[in-house]
Amino acid sequence: MRTLSITLPDDLYARLIHAVPPRKISKFVNEAVVVKLDENLNELYQSYLEANQDVDREAEIEEWHSLNAEPWPMENSLKKEKTK
Repeated sequence: MRTLSITLPDDLYARLIHAVPPRKISKFVNEAVVVKLDENLNELYQSYLEANQDVDREAEIEEWHSLNAEPWPMENSLKKEKTK
């Protein structure tokens, strides 16, 4: 387990100490962070699913992949120099 020092705006801190007993603040913050991280992960996953279904985006990626398969002119000359 790690200890973390955080800074909160005064109004948020006042709300926190009025809503949560002193010995329960760490657990409360921990649970709130877990909920927020799970939400962010779910949003990221949903964005991935949407992007994966974008046909135009997929076509663009395929076009770029074909460009990556072509050797760069500089790469060819470097390979020739190494074989000499």
